[in-house]
Amino acid sequence: ISVGGVSNLMAQAQGTADSSASSINLRADADSGMDAMGIQNLQMKVDSDSDLSSTSSLIGSANGESTANVATADIDFDATGVDGISMNVGGISNVASSAGVNGDTSASSVGSLAKTTGDLDSTGISEGHLFSSSDSDTSGIATISSVLAAESNAGAGKAFGDFDADGISDLNIGSGGLLDLAGQAQVTAEVSASSVSGDAKASSGDDDLLGVANSSEASTIAGLTNVSADGASDGTILGTAFGDFSTSAESTGARATANAAQSLTGIDSANIDFGGAGSISAIAQDSNFVEASSVSGNASATASVDAIGLNSGDIHIASDAVLTSSVSVDSAADASTV
Repeated sequence: ISVGGVSNLMAQAQGTADSSASSINLRADADSGMDAMGIQNLQMKVDSDSDLSSTSSLIGSANGESTANVATADIDFDATGVDGISMNVGGISNVASSAGVNGDTSASSVGSLAKTTGDLDSTGISEGHLFSSSDSDTSGIATISSVLAAESNAGAGKAFGDFDADGISDLNIGSGGLLDLAGQAQVTAEVSASSVSGDAKASSGDDDLLGVANSSEASTIAGLTNVSADGASDGTILGTAFGDFSTSAESTGARATANAAQSLTGIDSANIDFGGAGSISAIAQDSNFVEASSVSGNASATASVDAIGLNSGDIHIASDAVLTSSVSVDSAADASTV
């Protein structure tokens, strides 16, 4: 796209996916899956000012219910605001992109296995080259909200989920004036499994959805990743990663196992060069509570968090500089048996 004057471009992708299955004697399997993309592989030249916005959002659910047989519920959602963009702007540049995923599941069975899985991904901006002759203001926001629940009476209850959010990744940005860049990622997830007479297992941060949550498979939340920013004047950089996780497993007659793992980074790998004053803020904040309880069986609970404010980079600021890196983690694991 080539524009000889002022440009205003808006892209929007919205989707809703709901599924349900119920049976008395047979299996009940409910699956919902969808991808949403606001902008992909855009090349654009604007001679004057440019205002670009992209919004991608997904809302959905899956509910499976069986009386005598297996019940499953699965969701697989991926929302991206911008994936691949190259812009050259002759004036002021404003780019705002957001991606949001909201997905819930419920699986319940009286006489057999109840299992639910969720794989949710959200990305604000990925793979970008943005250059403006004047001021530049760019933001990428990624959010996820999810509740996964499995409940069984006579069989096992299993709930496995993985949640990955990236505000902005792999971006090269240059500005002939002021430069403002903000990448924000936020995840809220609740995973629960319960059974009366069978095993209960809940896993959050389980990349392959097989019931193993550890640091190698952790849910990832990142504000800014692999960013190069070159501003001729003053500049502001903000990268934030927020997580709020609750994971629980409860059984009356058998084992209860709950695991949750997250990796958060405010800013990861940033090369920054400002010709004036600069302000850089990197924030990582996580709440991770894991609980497992059993009346007659063993109970195990594991909580793992890796959080970094600012991780690696090459920073040059010609004038006054303010650098802030902050990490806040509230994590606990509790296992109890009677």
